[in-house]
Amino acid sequence: MALLVPGQTHCMICGLIIEKEDPTVMFPAFLKNTHPLARYSEGIFHEHCFNASPDKAAVEHLYSKFREIWANRPTHLKTKEEIDAWGQSAFSEFD
Repeated sequence: MALLVPGQTHCMICGLIIEKEDPTVMFPAFLKNTHPLARYSEGIFHEHCFNASPDKAAVEHLYSKFREIWANRPTHLKTKEEIDAWGQSAFSEFD
């Protein structure tokens, strides 16, 4: 998860400092650096900046899908190869 330090952290949309009283939106790292919406992955934003973003719906959809996939991940996989194969298949749309 992104680290918020009020009074020091910059909103990744507007670039202004996020103050303690500012409502925020934060995401963990859930997209590869090469994804078109990668700037939202592990990002921190003023709530009003995120709500005004033209990418809001797409980011929320991808994050919801990511959480659904992760919540339903198989628990029977044992080897790194099995886990990697599942991850590549399950998260293929996140490339």
